Amino acid sequence: MALDPDDYGEIIRHFLAALQDKDSVMFEQVMKFREDWHTGNPHQDLLNLISVSAEFGQIRTTGVHAHILDRLNKHVRTEDGRAIAGVHVALTPLEQELYRRKFLDLTPRLDFSKYLGALRELYREINKEEGGFNDERGFEK
Repeated sequence: MALDPDDYGEIIRHFLAALQDKDSVMFEQVMKFREDWHTGNPHQDLLNLISVSAEFGQIRTTGVHAHILDRLNKHVRTEDGRAIAGVHVALTPLEQELYRRKFLDLTPRLDFSKYLGALRELYREINKEEGGFNDERGFEK
């Protein structure tokens, strides 16, 4: 059963509200790149929004942070010679208000694999409803 455009619009609003509540950093990135996913066609916009969110989730997953720390540790050590295990980025007062936190933790312990899997399934279900013509950009093959 295909949804009407108002239903897709409501799903988009709910998706964005949940994203803002659960992960304000990712919400900020998704909104910054709104022109990449917003076409004016609610069905396509939802698919694009899911894809863009998956792309940012993929970037932020543990493997990326571990790779960054590996590269950093090739050139930098702590004062006592130990390897760097994580990075905390202190935010300005304006950023603290925007992100609703005092710092960003770049320690590689975030695992977005379940989130990415759920997004992939959601994307496939919505895409299947409309004939399945869209590719799965943003999802690791």
